Amino acid sequence: MITIKSINWLDKDAEEAEVILTDGRYSVLCFSHPCTLKINDEYDEIIYGFNPVNIFKLSEKAYSIEEGKSGGFKLKGELVDSVESIIQIGNFKIDISDGDIAGDIYNGDFLELTVSRIDTM
Repeated sequence: MITIKSINWLDKDAEEAEVILTDGRYSVLCFSHPCTLKINDEYDEIIYGFNPVNIFKLSEKAYSIEEGKSGGFKLKGELVDSVESIIQIGNFKIDISDGDIAGDIYNGDFLELTVSRIDTM
């Protein structure tokens, strides 16, 4: 179960916020617009990874969400839907459909990639 850990309003009138989602093991900072979320609410939607690049197959199982030094996120997770380009890290399902996934990567394979931002849907 994913919950809303915190909300930092960037512009309350425009309903723009940075939210931290957590599944108890992993946490991720997401941009949310329009943000109608509330702290401690459950979140059960897919999140969206913007500008996925440097996508490659890992030789071992690995899960992580790391914030980059200059922004963005380095992600390691399992490809659970090759048609829709969805990876899973813990309870998080992340849409990386804007990226180019090589044809030799299949459901169940583990990937590493970088995204510039993660958004709620």
